[in-house]
Amino acid sequence: MFFRKDVLLLLSAMLLLAGCGHEKEISQQEIAEQAGVEVDELKEVVPVSGKVTVNGTPTGGVKISAYTEASGAKPVAETQTKADGTYCWTKYVPCDGMVPGEYRLAFKHIAAEGKGKDDGPDQFEGKYRNPNKNDFTLSVQSGSPQVDVNYEL
Repeated sequence: MFFRKDVLLLLSAMLLLAGCGHEKEISQQEIAEQAGVEVDELKEVVPVSGKVTVNGTPTGGVKISAYTEASGAKPVAETQTKADGTYCWTKYVPCDGMVPGEYRLAFKHIAAEGKGKDDGPDQFEGKYRNPNKNDFTLSVQSGSPQVDVNYEL
């Protein structure tokens, strides 16, 4: 998990260095090299994005964790909402998407003042923290980008 986060940070930094506002096309070869795998080992990803609202209000700082049946208690992907409540999933480069499959989701919201070494209390009081005890799911279909995948908490 730490390796994947390091790779994502590296990829994010490289995209920022390429220049904000100027989209630089990154090749499959470059992605594979940065991920430390061969091109044929890269998994298909499908763009998925949306918005999280809490009691009808778009909410930033909500951490979304995705789990598969095989992953058990360890999330296979995580993202966080921006201030306007929007989010997008990332596998290799920012907002490229998720691997097709079926996911159960968990949500956690830590107030800004609680971030750091001591995360502070979950503003949802753990209500959405267990993906097996809520009804939030995500089905990602091959070749079908998904926008407006919204969740009301």
